[in-house]
Amino acid sequence: MKAIIIKLVAVSVLLALLGAVILAGCANPAASVPTPAPTPPTTTGGTTPPPPAGATPTPPSGEPTPPPSTAPWQWPDRLHVAAIGTSGVPKLASFLSIMEQDTGMTIRIIPEASPARQGQLIRDGEMFLGLVDKTGLGSMMEAREDFATRDGGPYPISVLWISDLANSGLFVRGDSDIKTIYDIGPGTRIAVWDMKDSTLRWPRAYLHWLELPEKDIFWFDAGTTAGAVRAITDGRADVMFFFPISAMIFEAAAAPHGIRFLELNSEADPEGAKRLNEYIPGTTFGPIAVGPEGAVGVWGTVTHKLTITRQASDPDLVYHYVKWLDENYDAYKDTYATNKFMTLELLLQALDITYVPAHEGLVRYLKEKGVWTEEMDLHNQGNHDTINALITAYAAAIKLADEADIEVTPVNEEWIEFWEQYKIDNNVPKIAPPRMKTVYAAALELPPDKIEGDVEFEFVSITNPAYREDEIVVVLTTEPGAEATIRMWFSDQREAFIPFRDRDKKTAEADGKVVFNGELGHIIEGVARVEITVTKDGQTTVATTYTEIRRP
Repeated sequence: MKAIIIKLVAVSVLLALLGAVILAGCANPAASVPTPAPTPPTTTGGTTPPPPAGATPTPPSGEPTPPPSTAPWQWPDRLHVAAIGTSGVPKLASFLSIMEQDTGMTIRIIPEASPARQGQLIRDGEMFLGLVDKTGLGSMMEAREDFATRDGGPYPISVLWISDLANSGLFVRGDSDIKTIYDIGPGTRIAVWDMKDSTLRWPRAYLHWLELPEKDIFWFDAGTTAGAVRAITDGRADVMFFFPISAMIFEAAAAPHGIRFLELNSEADPEGAKRLNEYIPGTTFGPIAVGPEGAVGVWGTVTHKLTITRQASDPDLVYHYVKWLDENYDAYKDTYATNKFMTLELLLQALDITYVPAHEGLVRYLKEKGVWTEEMDLHNQGNHDTINALITAYAAAIKLADEADIEVTPVNEEWIEFWEQYKIDNNVPKIAPPRMKTVYAAALELPPDKIEGDVEFEFVSITNPAYREDEIVVVLTTEPGAEATIRMWFSDQREAFIPFRDRDKKTAEADGKVVFNGELGHIIEGVARVEITVTKDGQTTVATTYTEIRRP
């Protein structure tokens, strides 16, 4: 069996040299990614202009996905994939090495430092896939900053699978006088690693939450990411936006003063969270899942990081790729810290709030699984319409800029201002996930409750139906002093990322009452199973109940 080119994290010099050798040896890398024959243009209706050359039109919403080929499936000899950042290579190698051994492919993981360059490699078919986060994805689709090049900007992109469920937030030194985000005010020094708009985008979003004018704070430009983190730990800056899973954060937490992340609880301040969402659409919030002491359990942002491919990627290849990921989850879920988030459940959450359409091969698989709905189809078509409009608008703006002798480069302020004004003057759509309503039929029939054990137990109530992004409450009675824990599974039978705030053991009051409160967030609909375990004096009872999850 062929060995994967890059399997483990190496020093940065070795990665760079290895990436160069790999690229030099790829005379025709696009050959590793089969591309379907071109399809004739399809009218999508409405006022959305037709996509320019290179864009892949999509069928109108409601048309069936083309059937898969009847020929026996054979994996290609090789795949080329792009890895961004220091964590990209080990992340991809952690599961693609297993896929390689299982399928016989040679999978080449190629480090790429520039998100803009990664987008071009995927667009041109030189790379089958890449990993993206919300900020980079938005910058690419709206051609902001480094993406505002002649060869950059929006292109026919699609979702392949979910890569990660990433947390981020604001942190301070452990002994800081800033105890909550509302202590951030005039004169606060916010550490950043550079002054690019993409870097400032998230800190500015929190200023929107606080309704704090940017002129009132001080940007502490440290020049590097490590320098910005050190500015917090040594007291030269007050607060910083960053990611709790970063190795630099673990190092900062181990410093003498430690660190603290600040609560970003959207339930406690829904209006503030709404203002942030107006600045960065589709942002969700919840407890930080992975990080050092001072981070885990504190509310931060929750971002669904995606694996993307171009719309022209072979539908059969995409179908079999995502099918393999779903069916082999248990084989790779523990090979990297964030692989546990590569589930079908979280993929469906991501599709609900993203502004990128799902690839037709992925749609085919989700239909086969019975989880693709008409509502998702409408959402997907809206995403296609938006991206096609952006592609058309960007091409038109470049043409006008050329006629006006405006150099199309991100370092030319005249071009940046021209493009931004063009979007305003021509009502170019902004990226934002469409929100839709569902009309429900009668309530689903739920299985009966089940109670087994020696400790007295009775379900008092459970929220039913329970709605996404809304509260769910479970009330029970048991013997006074009994300890209770709660777990939850959604309709795909995988255990949920526990939505209940009080996940630790709860002790029954004198009247035996126990109450669990939770926030469902973006989850899949259907019948959810809730399991309560109560223990006392060495005896145990396990009780199971059910509720129906609906969209609001």
